[in-house]
Amino acid sequence: MEKQLENVLTIKDLKVAFEGPEGDNTVLKGVDLTLKRGELLALVGESGCGKTVLCKTMLGILCERGRIRSGEILLGSENLLQKSEKELRKYRGGEIAMVFQDPMTSLNPTVCIGEQIAEVVRRHRGFGRTAAKKEAEALMVQVGLSNPQERYFQMPHQFSGGMRQRVALAIALAGEPKLLLADEPTTALDIGIQEQILALLKTIQKDRCCTIVFITHDLSLAGDIADRVAVMQGGKIVELGETEEVFTNPQHEYTKRLLSYTAYGKGTGHSHGKYFNSGLERRLGKKEKLPGTDGRDLLKTELSQKTLIEIRALSKYFMLTKKKAVTAFENLTLDVYEGELLGIVGPSGGGKSTLARCIMGIYEPSGGEIFFRNGDLRDSGNPKLSKAEQKNWKQMIFQDSASAFNPRMTVEEIIGEPLLIAQKKRPDRQLILSLMEQTELPADLINRHPHQLSGGQRQRVAIARALSVEPQLLIADEPISSLDISVQSQIVHLFKRLQQQRQLTVMLIAHDLPMLQHVSDRIIELKRN
Repeated sequence: MEKQLENVLTIKDLKVAFEGPEGDNTVLKGVDLTLKRGELLALVGESGCGKTVLCKTMLGILCERGRIRSGEILLGSENLLQKSEKELRKYRGGEIAMVFQDPMTSLNPTVCIGEQIAEVVRRHRGFGRTAAKKEAEALMVQVGLSNPQERYFQMPHQFSGGMRQRVALAIALAGEPKLLLADEPTTALDIGIQEQILALLKTIQKDRCCTIVFITHDLSLAGDIADRVAVMQGGKIVELGETEEVFTNPQHEYTKRLLSYTAYGKGTGHSHGKYFNSGLERRLGKKEKLPGTDGRDLLKTELSQKTLIEIRALSKYFMLTKKKAVTAFENLTLDVYEGELLGIVGPSGGGKSTLARCIMGIYEPSGGEIFFRNGDLRDSGNPKLSKAEQKNWKQMIFQDSASAFNPRMTVEEIIGEPLLIAQKKRPDRQLILSLMEQTELPADLINRHPHQLSGGQRQRVAIARALSVEPQLLIADEPISSLDISVQSQIVHLFKRLQQQRQLTVMLIAHDLPMLQHVSDRIIELKRN
């Protein structure tokens, strides 16, 4: 693609800090960056380095504690930092749009997804209601959402995490922005949909001459899609250059370290004991082993014979209209054994999160039964368990961690909340700090609120909270999708250690098969209906 040299946006000496009870925390420490018309720039770096804060500052949507200490953000010749809130609204969605990392927090839970897309079309492109609806449906197809006429009227909670991410992308594209900020837009998507979205971004870049900032912690993705790469560390851009040059001849030690992580072989590095990689099974109403696997036989001889959960002929349907339904899964039969790490893999929309929510009692199954040690979970639970055990034996880590938190609570309060409910007293701070240490959270985050954390930090808070009551069953729904590649290994190995040390049963949901093969005793594959 022939590059145009016109500068769309220029950032000069940008410094941003967050005010707190213990003083200011400077997040951006003098950022300089120029974005060229029609280019795709990958902004890479580990969680907490300032990638998302930089983009939110461009949009003028810092939280109330955020303070711009110095700098300029020039859109053409206009300094956005000198604009009023009313003036900035003219730019947001039209000139500049953003796809946020946690789509559930950026979607309106009370408005159907089609109307949320159509509203942007009407506001920024002047379409009438009928034309805007047609354009919204076309955008839904563009981002990989089938049956747009029916899904138009569905609510955000009726979509999987990956589907919500696609809705967020459609909303961002609806105003035909000149500058698109995409904050980890593919972390919740399976490989097939991820490739579709990346191809869509490249098409938008080429056809609309749109400038795209692609925020990611996955350097392999940056290498596939970007024209230039900017590497951030500690609130500064430490390296900037053409993609091929950065990958083949990195100058900064931090860039070299990040590139070394891409060589980490999740599925081939080492075994985690005699239960490692016991095979791939499919259970969609029938028992079927893939050729060459002996997972079931190994399970019988090596793993516990005790069944923790029995799922029998389970089905779940979501109604699109009064007469038409979408099938999440149908007649699913599955046993989960005590002390195993069970991987559940499948595409976005394949029913993984829905199965987890049925087990947790969040969703009512449409048919079938779920038993816990011969007690029906859908009714009163196991009568042999105490009330405290019935409350705490299962915990879940949700895919959208930010939407699962009370934004008014501190990290200490969020992690300690299950203990407070169970014990009726405030938990000891040392216990909270110990849980933070286990999940690689710095102790100085203990008094912060969710909006002051990076996406990866929020996910680790969710893991610490789930572990606080020492559950027998831990269901983790895409727990590493928003984490840096350098941290992903630490988190999945943490799950493995917890399983082995505490005889904890873990259901690990992901679309990353190599990662599951690396740590799972057994893997179940769910397919999209």
